[in-house]
Amino acid sequence: MLRNSFSSENLIKIFYNENRKGNFVEGKYFPSLNTYTRKITDINSEIKDWRKRYESGLISKESFYEFKDKKYLDKVEVLKEKQSKIRELIQEVIENISKDDFELEVLNNFDIAGKPIYTLRNNAENFLTLKQLQQNLRNSFKIQQSNRFEIVNQLANILADNFPKYIIRTDLQEFYESIPIERLKKKINNNSLLGFSTKKHLWKIISDYKTLSGNDNGIPRGIGVSAFLSELYMKDIDNSIRSLNGVTYYARYVDDIIIIFTPESLLETNDYFDKIKKIVETDNGLSLHPVGSGKTNLYDIISSPSGTVTYLGYSFRLSTNSVKIKLSNNKKNKYKSRIDSMLQSYNTESKYDEKQARSILIKRLKFLTGNTRLLNVKKNVLVGVYFSNSLLNTYEDFSGLDNYLKHKLNSSLNPYNKLPVNLPRLKNRLAKYKFVEGFKEKRFHRFSKSELEEIMKIWK
Repeated sequence: MLRNSFSSENLIKIFYNENRKGNFVEGKYFPSLNTYTRKITDINSEIKDWRKRYESGLISKESFYEFKDKKYLDKVEVLKEKQSKIRELIQEVIENISKDDFELEVLNNFDIAGKPIYTLRNNAENFLTLKQLQQNLRNSFKIQQSNRFEIVNQLANILADNFPKYIIRTDLQEFYESIPIERLKKKINNNSLLGFSTKKHLWKIISDYKTLSGNDNGIPRGIGVSAFLSELYMKDIDNSIRSLNGVTYYARYVDDIIIIFTPESLLETNDYFDKIKKIVETDNGLSLHPVGSGKTNLYDIISSPSGTVTYLGYSFRLSTNSVKIKLSNNKKNKYKSRIDSMLQSYNTESKYDEKQARSILIKRLKFLTGNTRLLNVKKNVLVGVYFSNSLLNTYEDFSGLDNYLKHKLNSSLNPYNKLPVNLPRLKNRLAKYKFVEGFKEKRFHRFSKSELEEIMKIWK
């Protein structure tokens, strides 16, 4: 119970964990800590300057190390002061969230792809409370979210064997919006590890969503705890499907499901999808997209290992003893859409500042055809044309994207016509960046945080 409480120790742990992950809590919610951060930065700069003087022969080794040792002690004192201040600030947060009138308030801020997205008011109390709620659900129900890379890697290995298979790839309709709330509440209420405060905050989030959406069921998209609530609701469904006779592989990534059945006999009747529907719909109140909708596909690979299975952005083309892993059509279309919007943005913005528009166009093309490291992330996450698609075993789709890019540069790159832009020269410069080279050579580019924000602005 202690690790699920809204205690100083737990919230401080969240504070440091989020900072390490690049989500700088102190900068967002505790500006008074900036004083200590600046002092530490100044000390580091002073040490760096003295090191340069020492390396240039301007001061002795003894003088440098004497100065460095003194500054190190100064730095330790500042860090102690900062840690003390963090404890003081976190204690203030705890006092605020312990008040009888404190409650989380869900807001409906915007839509993405036609789906309403919800948020909380942006303050330290809400942020830390929400993170503790997530931690409490994870601890109490042993919730572990799926790893996309691991799923695709496992799937590729299983599809490569020659065993007869029946494959169902489907997803849930209006997943978050249709979770039966009374059933979800029952699961939560039956867990004795969750304290009163945790349940109170969860019910408030669900109640606000009901009021804002007008739905009796469902949980709010965009609120971090909803991902954990949805995983909690799906646990029994996942276990029920895995226990069906003939299931040799099952994976779910959020609402995207794939199941592989290996029949004991080739004469078995095929009622696999009906069994899945019963578990998901009849027994648990959710809905699958119907066969023929484009989101539910049944693959009968009983007589021969051939066909194409699409899942999580990859297209698996099956043949005897091998699987060719390509980009899904949706993934290719996403790249093409980004090329289109990138060029359109340049054409529009060139009227106002062609030099700036050209600069960001080049950065976007580098980002799109290359790889980079996400800044301020604990694990130094690498993303890009290779690192986001590393399980591909052919790059022919990237050859097609290079051809598409070449065509669009020739047909759609049209800066403001009253500007003296050397268009052939600009096209030649842009033609240097290719998807195939970015993938094969893992071509890498560095961008600052502000550059990444500017690059991604038109693609959100």
